[in-house]
Amino acid sequence: MREMGRIGNLTRDRAIWPVLLSLVLLVVAPAACIIWFMTEAAGNQADAARQRLSEALGGQLRLLRDRVEADWRSRVASLGVIDGNGAAAFKNAVLSGRVDSIVFVGNDAAPIYPSPAASPARIVDPSKDTDWLKAETLELQGDNPAAARAYAELAARERSPARAARAAQAHVRTLARSRDTDGALRAIDGYFSSGRLASGRDAHGRLIAADARLLALRLLTPQDTRFSRAADRLATMLRDYEGTAMPSTQRLFLMGELIRIAGPDVEPPTYEAERLAAEFLEADGRPPSGEWLEATRIPDVWKLSVSRG
Repeated sequence: MREMGRIGNLTRDRAIWPVLLSLVLLVVAPAACIIWFMTEAAGNQADAARQRLSEALGGQLRLLRDRVEADWRSRVASLGVIDGNGAAAFKNAVLSGRVDSIVFVGNDAAPIYPSPAASPARIVDPSKDTDWLKAETLELQGDNPAAARAYAELAARERSPARAARAAQAHVRTLARSRDTDGALRAIDGYFSSGRLASGRDAHGRLIAADARLLALRLLTPQDTRFSRAADRLATMLRDYEGTAMPSTQRLFLMGELIRIAGPDVEPPTYEAERLAAEFLEADGRPPSGEWLEATRIPDVWKLSVSRG
């Protein structure tokens, strides 16, 4: 009787399992289908949202691109009407705020301003003159007071402004070497404030008066009451692109020395533009191929071509 009872229970258990399995399938399968449909719907919605976002951003990017292109076309057009292609035009272009810097080139694509090197001045070598040889000999021998007197006589009698300016420069130099600071400063003011020597140039085309103003600043200390005036006079000369012609390499060097000696407060407004142009000419220097932005060999610096630069 006990064996028959166990067999009966086992038979009933086996009959229940298919029913339970059917119930599970009836519940789980629809739920799984619902989850799958929901996942697919969410994926489709995400794809649609991404597509709408991509289209919206694409439209904004096209609008931004058109605005940038229009802005650059306007800049190119405005730069194309710059009057001139020299130092004064460089200053005007930079101070207009339309470019960080500009290089004007000639028909042969060689830089006009700024340029990587100064053109040598055509000056007759004064060393062929007997009096010049005498003055130079005294200087080489270390007799600076006697050399200063000899150079002063040459500066007074030379008819050529360029040769007279070179003699005046040597006079100032030997006075400074004689530790006659006051005499050197008076000579600089007397020779190079105005008159025919103010535009004299050395054998490398550099403006002698500008170098003399730097020497005057170096001869003084910041505590000297004359220091501020000397710094202002040199700064004024370097800012004057119209009336004070000098090679761009000399102007950039003097700007750097002025800032180093007198401090950043006297920095000319075109200093960074001069530096950038010089860096570009040294690292790249190739004219752009058209009126569109091109990368240069300087990181984060781009170039484009206008009618004169």
